[in-house]
Amino acid sequence: MRSLASIALVLVLASCRSDGARQETVDTVMVFTANPPSARADSTVPVPSRRQVAEALWAYAKQQMSADAAAKVIVDYQKKTGQSLNIPMDDQLLAAVRREQERRK
Repeated sequence: MRSLASIALVLVLASCRSDGARQETVDTVMVFTANPPSARADSTVPVPSRRQVAEALWAYAKQQMSADAAAKVIVDYQKKTGQSLNIPMDDQLLAAVRREQERRK
């Protein structure tokens, strides 16, 4: 019985020794990258109100705002509300609105 226990002990020690010799160590560094938030132009920019459109048109009429700047406000309003504006525009403002609409297609 004693010899059987000795043989079992030798086998257990041998198996532990051989497993330890085959173990491989891996030295790794965990790297975390933060992805930038997705760009949502429609949700971050507030919809201009009719009042803001009217103020832009008034500033344009008083030559305090360029036609391109006023066109951006007008096209923002049209794109985000889905409504068209039935307002008289001079040729310069109308051309700026068309350019802005083409740019955003």
